[in-house]
Amino acid sequence: MKKWIYRIALVLILACVGSGVAWCVDDDEIVTAEQQLAQLKEDINTPVISNKLKEPISKYMLTQARRLKNAGFKVETMRKGEVIVVTLSTDKMFAPNDTMLFQSIEERLKRFLPFLKTPGMFKMLLAAHSDDTGSDIYQLHLTEARIMALYDFFEKQGVDTSDIIGYPLGSAKPMVANNTRSSRSLNRRIEIYIIPDNGLISLAEQKRL
Repeated sequence: MKKWIYRIALVLILACVGSGVAWCVDDDEIVTAEQQLAQLKEDINTPVISNKLKEPISKYMLTQARRLKNAGFKVETMRKGEVIVVTLSTDKMFAPNDTMLFQSIEERLKRFLPFLKTPGMFKMLLAAHSDDTGSDIYQLHLTEARIMALYDFFEKQGVDTSDIIGYPLGSAKPMVANNTRSSRSLNRRIEIYIIPDNGLISLAEQKRL
């Protein structure tokens, strides 16, 4: 079972009766949106990079970030340049309420294939967000299915997908208030976090970056 599936299994499948803030896996296990976001934060911040390796790794990752930005992506960095965050509008990836990737976005997604080429070099987190239209469980299922579409795309490209971790977050973390058509559009997004993993850290230790 792939690592991202473990994350999804924690979130759902059934909505908790009478609760608007949590989802049930079974009668004994409830995972809230807050817990999912806390786990996402933990994944973003690990593995920890030693002080002596921060400079070469940040330099390497900033170079990768510039390449993605030059390719037209919306790119930010975290952890002083160690982590790349690419935000994609799902309006440009899927038809409304659909989970089939547009062919046009598939060509752009190929820009991320080098990060998955060698197992253990990077972690890739896929955090899928929706607006607040519809029920909580509908939003959750939609973001889950869109992560699965991305996963299937990468798998079909022949790269290793064991380093992908998915977070279907529904409307739990809006960028802005869902009070206009344009703001709801901003909230419909997928964030791709690219994080140095042990393979890249090992290369930095060997001064091979």
